[in-house]
Amino acid sequence: MKKMLKNRLFMLSFVADMVSNFGDVLYYLAMMNYVLLLPDTKLALSMITLSETLPILAGLFIGMWADQTKNKLDTIVGTLVVRVLFYGIVGLVMGFSPALWIVAVVCIINLLSDIAGQYESYLFMPVSLRVIPNEDREAASAFRQGIGAILRIVFQSSGAVLIGVMTYQQLAFFNAGTFLVSLLITLSIRPALKKLLADNPLKQEVKKEGSRNLLSNMKQNFLASYQAVQGIPVLKAVILVLTALNALFVALTPLMILSIKEMPNFVIFNGATTIAAVSITYLVGSILGSLLTTSLFKEMTITRLTKWVIYVPVLLFVSFYFRFVYGVFACMFVTAILAGVMNPKINALIYRALPENQLATIAAGITTFVQLGMVVMQGVMSVLIVLCAARSIAMIFFLLSLALLVYTIRNVASIVEE
Repeated sequence: MKKMLKNRLFMLSFVADMVSNFGDVLYYLAMMNYVLLLPDTKLALSMITLSETLPILAGLFIGMWADQTKNKLDTIVGTLVVRVLFYGIVGLVMGFSPALWIVAVVCIINLLSDIAGQYESYLFMPVSLRVIPNEDREAASAFRQGIGAILRIVFQSSGAVLIGVMTYQQLAFFNAGTFLVSLLITLSIRPALKKLLADNPLKQEVKKEGSRNLLSNMKQNFLASYQAVQGIPVLKAVILVLTALNALFVALTPLMILSIKEMPNFVIFNGATTIAAVSITYLVGSILGSLLTTSLFKEMTITRLTKWVIYVPVLLFVSFYFRFVYGVFACMFVTAILAGVMNPKINALIYRALPENQLATIAAGITTFVQLGMVVMQGVMSVLIVLCAARSIAMIFFLLSLALLVYTIRNVASIVEE
């Protein structure tokens, strides 16, 4: 951690990222409260959810676009300028009386802003290779994850306070201000970053002749990404397992709510506290995992962690089936700790093993692949909730977890990390 704190460029870029994240959290909380003012709350909520989901589906294209962008530093600055302007427009729109058309306009702006934010993150990926030495990348990722989780709790708490004392128009302008601060910080470190890039220029992907078609480019880049991942057995195996795990954990919150409804005793104190404790438990576990990454689990391999975490969903859905609420939270906490350890190790592996000129494309492809599993399972879960009782759903997911356990033991156990 001391190395991270002493690295001025890393810390300033981290602060800039966290300030803009505060703006995102504040916006989301504000809009969740704003829709309650409208008569058609369900439609407004659906529009917001859609605007938050679409950038996930565009991730592969955005990553490819970032890899092919030549002047990455100036483009990063440009994305922040655009986001300041976007939320300035939201501030003007929020001056009108609450209406569904305002939600529609804000959702479109939020969609474009999220795409710009994704683009900015992917642009910075190869630049960050010059900021953090190879041997410190795992620690840097753990630091970002742990401190980021702590700050997210702070952001949510302070956001709730600001919503109580500010108008929605003021909140929108405040949000624009967070991106302005992030822009100013980025401009302050831009000369130092330019010097790093001058000493160690970025490797630029060269476009091949005859590949001007967008779909053709995406196909070629996707195949190249697939081949790159194929060359790293541990990454390939872990991505498949994590995709399945993320899909399984989609059932967690709906199953929790359904269990509380069917069995009022399936609570800790009361229903509201139990539901709130879900996110708190995960954040605390993630923070602890991040702290343990560079100490207790420093020498632990990704494959061994994968073999540990794969038992947890089996126990989780057994706890749901027998309606043992404390068992559910214990499993969630252990999962959060192990995920908090695994994520920095996987990020370090990606930065270390994948070609720099395709780093954003491959990372976007991995993220899209993992999240698509969640999207599919959300659809399945929405059907199961209508057709089945909580214990039946728990049994279905227990069997799926058991199948994943068998698959992991047979396919990941033999992989040796370099």
